[in-house]
Amino acid sequence: MQIVDKLDKWYGKKVVRGVAVLVAVLAAYLLFFTGNSTVEDTEVAAKLPTVTVESAANTSGDSTFTAVGTLQAVSEAKLQTETGGRIVGVYTELGATVRAGTIIAKLEGASESAQLLQAQGAYEAALAGAAQGNSGVRDAQTNLESAKNQVVTTYKSLNSSVSGVLRSTIDQYFSNPNTTIPGVKIGGTDVSLMNNTRVRLQKSLATWQQGTLTITTQSDLPGALNEAETVIKDVLVITDQILGALNRNNDSNVISEEEKRAQIAVFSGVRSGLVANLSQIDNARTGLTSAEEAFNRAQIAGTGSQVSSADAQIKIALGSLRSAQANYEKTLVRSPITGVVNALYLKAGEYAGPSTPAAIIANNNQGLEVSTSVSQEESVLIKVGDEVKIDKVATGTIAAIGGSIDPTTGKVAVKISVDENESLQNGSAVSVVFTTEKSSDTSEISIPLSAVKMTGSGPIVFTVDADKNTLIANPIVLGNIRGNVVVVTSGINRDTPIVTDGRGLKEGTEVTIETK
Repeated sequence: MQIVDKLDKWYGKKVVRGVAVLVAVLAAYLLFFTGNSTVEDTEVAAKLPTVTVESAANTSGDSTFTAVGTLQAVSEAKLQTETGGRIVGVYTELGATVRAGTIIAKLEGASESAQLLQAQGAYEAALAGAAQGNSGVRDAQTNLESAKNQVVTTYKSLNSSVSGVLRSTIDQYFSNPNTTIPGVKIGGTDVSLMNNTRVRLQKSLATWQQGTLTITTQSDLPGALNEAETVIKDVLVITDQILGALNRNNDSNVISEEEKRAQIAVFSGVRSGLVANLSQIDNARTGLTSAEEAFNRAQIAGTGSQVSSADAQIKIALGSLRSAQANYEKTLVRSPITGVVNALYLKAGEYAGPSTPAAIIANNNQGLEVSTSVSQEESVLIKVGDEVKIDKVATGTIAAIGGSIDPTTGKVAVKISVDENESLQNGSAVSVVFTTEKSSDTSEISIPLSAVKMTGSGPIVFTVDADKNTLIANPIVLGNIRGNVVVVTSGINRDTPIVTDGRGLKEGTEVTIETK
């Protein structure tokens, strides 16, 4: 108070009191800011960004990526018109259940109907012609069987006849006819020729006799006739030799003239019979050949053979009929499956061009599937049987993965079967989350994409200065991206502690560290 009293005396009371007020204000100001310095320091510390630091090797867990797909029924058909024209009838309605093959709608097709009717007539005419030709085939086949039976009968009967002539008439001029040296008893003959011919006949007659026991209409009939003809010609050779010898023999001591004339008559009759036998063979052969040729011609005119004019005509007519049927079917819109009409776009009386959407038919009770596509890099990360998440409300299983890139989309198609979920609707667009497993390559470094920051000088990841708790930028080189992770080829190693989320951070920023 003494100081104040003195100041009052020196400067006056008003000045002193003003100064006192000013000092009090300054004191209060200093007290306010000095007393709150600790609070401010705490708030600044609380505002430091918090980062999670983890070794690079531990950040590469399972990764995910997302694709957009469309839900559709497993059994679904999107119908379109195949031709253009006025719609003359729509025979179903939205929500109706239709069976496979049901006609949904019909376009005008008077011309197609007429062409179909004409083709049906041509086909029926071809069938009628073939039936007539087949009747001729049956007749020709009957004649052929008759000719074959005639060959069998001739073959058997001639064997008996020729064998009897040889053994009862000719063999009297051989001393030992059934041996290897038959021994010709009549002079004036070619002994060597007659002996060789008789030896040959011994074998060929035995073969012919055996053939008569086994021959049927299915046997080699031309061969059988040739066999019989050869034997008869050999018997004819011996007969001619004996006749010649008898005509030249003037030795009445060997054989009387009367007996000679009798023998000449006998062998002349034998020769005539053998010639007649050869004629029988020729007739049987000619009849068989003619019957076979007639049968072949009938088959060509009928149906069933490898080359048949009737078959050709039927095929031509059938081809025209099917072409007409195909053109007529283009005027109809049919359901290929049994299901519910989920969409119907056609109206009677309107005009529809080719490939106009007509309807969507689906069997809504057989489940749903998702059609989507992924990039080629993503396709190698997934496999059939993997589970996926659909719109965060349902799960599904990868059912099929395309074997190559679709040139239209530039991606690989994927089919996903959907587990039962009533909240999913057929036809809606959905998001599909794929989860890929951690790489089995222990030398590979893969980190989350969130840990990478792109700068003007290239990609970096952050590490933390342990002394100052500030961020350090580490340049890296990136490899393949796999979902939400990326491979790092250089710049860090598997033990490098990195900031797992570098978004929004800057080099040198002081941070609070949360270590895993």
